[in-house]
Amino acid sequence: MGCGDNALKEQAVTFGAAAPLVGILTSPVASVSTGKAPEIGVLLLNAGLLHRIGPSRLYVKLARFLARDGFHVLRFDFSGIGDSGRRRDTLPFEKSSNQEVSEAMDHMAEQTGLKRFLLIGLCSGALVSFCAAGQDPRVVGVVCINAPGFSHIIPDSVVAQVSKRQASRYYLQVALSNPASWLKILRRRVDYLSIGRALWNATFGRLQRSKSSASTAAPDSVAATHGMQTQLENFKQRGVRSLLLFSEGDWGLDYLHCELGKSVKQLEQFGAQLEVVTSADHIFTLRQNQRELMNRIRTWCLGLS
Repeated sequence: MGCGDNALKEQAVTFGAAAPLVGILTSPVASVSTGKAPEIGVLLLNAGLLHRIGPSRLYVKLARFLARDGFHVLRFDFSGIGDSGRRRDTLPFEKSSNQEVSEAMDHMAEQTGLKRFLLIGLCSGALVSFCAAGQDPRVVGVVCINAPGFSHIIPDSVVAQVSKRQASRYYLQVALSNPASWLKILRRRVDYLSIGRALWNATFGRLQRSKSSASTAAPDSVAATHGMQTQLENFKQRGVRSLLLFSEGDWGLDYLHCELGKSVKQLEQFGAQLEVVTSADHIFTLRQNQRELMNRIRTWCLGLS
């Protein structure tokens, strides 16, 4: 299968034990400009229910972009998504996705001879990447793009805290700078109670949360709940590096700050790097945002290899 680029080749592949999984393996066929070819395979994991091309064909572009630097990239569909069939068992997604990621690595190893892998995913694909990276020792790096969390279960209390943070940002950065919003205020067609709560949370809520976390968390604690700290410790011991990429104002970024508080600054000690792409939506619809995202991922991947 061709892709219109003489330096690359693309091949449809099938694999999987409990379900027929379908993917596209993008590989370099010419010498790469960066010198020695990277000895790390890359897997792109489904963003929600979108199939392997990704939102606005982002995964297609990213796969070819990385392949030009010598990476072998596999973008495949989890069971029940896109062209992949349904599983023949009742394994829940949080377990079946880990198993299917391992099967994808098995297939890539057979096809390319690679023994180390990097997982990349957007939204739910980021969550699966983070979780699967802790299950297979062959994973040496993970890129989480707008992860909605770092555990399959998020307590309602954390969701409520993130929602307050989002509302505060909306009123302070969007609504109050919009003339239409002031017109509604003058006409008394707004929910003053909701605005008051949001502004209070923005002004005093952060201080209150800081005092609360300082009194309950250990000094060196990072993400003491939901298994994130355990996973990061696991990454640190194994030398697994992670890139946490977020759009400015994304729900997942607020979740991360609510979860970690001031400990966000300690992420680097776990080999984790946090970056924010300004003026981008959740799925990086605009071409300039996609280019910036891909360039950041490329730079990080080349540093990892």
